[in-house]
Amino acid sequence: MFEGLPRKGIHVPQPIMAKKSHKMRDSKKIKAGSSHWEYYVWGVPLLWTLVIATSLVWNVIHTKQMILQEARIQARGAFRKDIIYRSWNAKHGGVYVPVTEETQPNPYLSFLPERDIRTPWGKLLTLMNPAYMTRQINEMTKGKYGIQGHLTSLKPIRPENAPDPWEINALQAWPVSELSTEKCG
Repeated sequence: MFEGLPRKGIHVPQPIMAKKSHKMRDSKKIKAGSSHWEYYVWGVPLLWTLVIATSLVWNVIHTKQMILQEARIQARGAFRKDIIYRSWNAKHGGVYVPVTEETQPNPYLSFLPERDIRTPWGKLLTLMNPAYMTRQINEMTKGKYGIQGHLTSLKPIRPENAPDPWEINALQAWPVSELSTEKCG
């Protein structure tokens, strides 16, 4: 019936499915282009979070190292000061101090005939050696400032000066050459 008609001017509608697939292709193109932006949307904050986290970890580690370094400096200063006080006391052969409730005669010096003396006015004095003086200063410092220190040795004369396990390890690891240089301050 339409065989003789020219086909040029006739518009043949495309099927509905073809239009949908054409729209789907366009939306895929849009999505394909937007996926590139999704990398930026997620990648930049993720990268920034990693930078901040790395900076935080580095700062925590660095701060801890600085605190330990400062603690070592303070401990060396306190140690050297204790050595100076002890050296001064030893240089004078000990010092005589009044006998009080806190300062009783040192039982480890009982072999000395002049451990305890009386002044011409009748006041009882006892000889305080460097170790006894240091122990009392450490007790005062702990009570007043909360700073703890005590004398210890691998071969203590006074049983209360025996090292704990950590101190044993530290004393055994401490080179003898450092001990001799620390005496000079």
